[in-house]
Amino acid sequence: MPAPPLEPITLTGTHVVLAPLEADDVDALYAAVGAPVLWALGSTPMRDRHDMAAYVERQLSSEHDLSWKTLDARTGEIIGCTNLHQWSAHDRSGEIGTTRIAVHRQGTGANTEAKYLQLRYAFETLSAHRIGFRTDTRNERSQAALRKIGATFEGVHRRHMVLHDGYVRDSAWFSITDEEWPGVKQRLESLLASGA
Repeated sequence: MPAPPLEPITLTGTHVVLAPLEADDVDALYAAVGAPVLWALGSTPMRDRHDMAAYVERQLSSEHDLSWKTLDARTGEIIGCTNLHQWSAHDRSGEIGTTRIAVHRQGTGANTEAKYLQLRYAFETLSAHRIGFRTDTRNERSQAALRKIGATFEGVHRRHMVLHDGYVRDSAWFSITDEEWPGVKQRLESLLASGA
C-alpha cells in the first residue's frame, strides 16, 4: 500500500520550526542563506537574489519535493531551508536534501533538530522505508554530521553530477532505513537533549 501523498505541513521542534516554503520567502531566505559559500558544493548557483528566486520557484513547482523554510522557534526568523526530495509514495523512499543553515546558526543544533523533524515525519507519518542523503565527497563536514546522527555510508557515485561551476562532482551516499530509525531516533533525541 503506498504512503500518503506529500502535502505542505509544519513541523515544530524546540529550537526550530519547519514551515512550508512560500513564494514570498525569497528576500528573507536570501538574507539568511544567500552567501555563495553555502551553495558552493551544490548544483544551484547563488550569486544574487535572482538565483534565490529561481531556486524557490523550482522547489515550489516540484510535485516530488516538500520544501521547508527553517525558522528560529523563538523569533520566527528564517535561518535556513531544507526539503524532502524525490519522494516516491510507491517505494516509500526519498532524500533529505538542499539543506542550508545560516552561517551564524551552524553548530547550534538547528540542523540536527531539522533533520530529526524531517526523519520523524518521513518514518512515522509517511511510513518511509528509506531516506537517503547525498553530499559532495569534498564536504567532510556534511559527511561527519550524517555519521553523527547514525546514517549509514553506502558508497560513492563517481562523477555523479555537474555543478554550476562545471566541476564534475563525486557524491557520497548515506541512508537511514525504517529498521534503523528507532535507534537513530534515540540517538538524535540524546544529541538534542545534550545540546549537540
